[in-house]
Amino acid sequence: MAFELGHSASPARESGGTWFYLADADGAAVAAVLQASSVVPGELLRVGPPGGQPAWELAVESGRRGTVLRISAVRTVPRQAKIDAEAYIRDDLDAWLAALAAIAEDRRPWPGEGMPPALAQSCLASRAAGPMVEASASVDVAAAADRVGQAIASVEVLRAVQTEQVLSCGYISGTPEGEVGGVRYFVHRRGENLLAVASLVAAVSPTGVITRQITTPHGETTLSWAPAAGGARLELTQRFPGSAGAMSDEQKQGFDAAVARNAARFKAAIESWPG
Repeated sequence: MAFELGHSASPARESGGTWFYLADADGAAVAAVLQASSVVPGELLRVGPPGGQPAWELAVESGRRGTVLRISAVRTVPRQAKIDAEAYIRDDLDAWLAALAAIAEDRRPWPGEGMPPALAQSCLASRAAGPMVEASASVDVAAAADRVGQAIASVEVLRAVQTEQVLSCGYISGTPEGEVGGVRYFVHRRGENLLAVASLVAAVSPTGVITRQITTPHGETTLSWAPAAGGARLELTQRFPGSAGAMSDEQKQGFDAAVARNAARFKAAIESWPG
């Protein structure tokens, strides 16, 4: 599935829009940011990574008995993987063409309702394998515990706690906002590149929430809160794949400091939340 992003996530916006793309790839969720580099309404669409060569091209032509749809794709793969890659891409394009034809012939609703079942299942199944490193930080929040929970579930606080490297974020349409099964999207700036990340609200209780990153590197975040003098006590724990034994003291200190900064952002966002 794909949806168009706002202008803030389109630093290189040209003739077309910029989309967040989330798909199932052999049971795992994958995400990407795509840019339409060439658009001729009703005739041509070229899409690829921002600033890169188009990866897909869709052409529409008039035929004798209706309309002809043509799709082509370009991938760079190792020479030894070329045959398998071509077969995989051909199957992918055949499925895309079949879906487009069904929409054009009114055999399939558009826009679709909710997330495709295979993609929803891959989001639930995507998780880290192996050891994790973690760090925690606690802050006192000048808000009642129940209000803390309401604020954390809101998209306003989700956006407020992001760093300036996050150009766009929110909940993917068709998934429940702030509830179990809700899928969040993030577009990060990494130098000249845009990185797409998606996470799943994996568990929710009156005193906590767990979100799990469903695209690499499969991090996990736990937020828990409880009544305290003057408001509530909020604890943030973040986990990422890796081995604590392989981290230097400087890396551990940097991780701890980053989590503490994140907790401070949550405190500021919750206390200023207008809801």
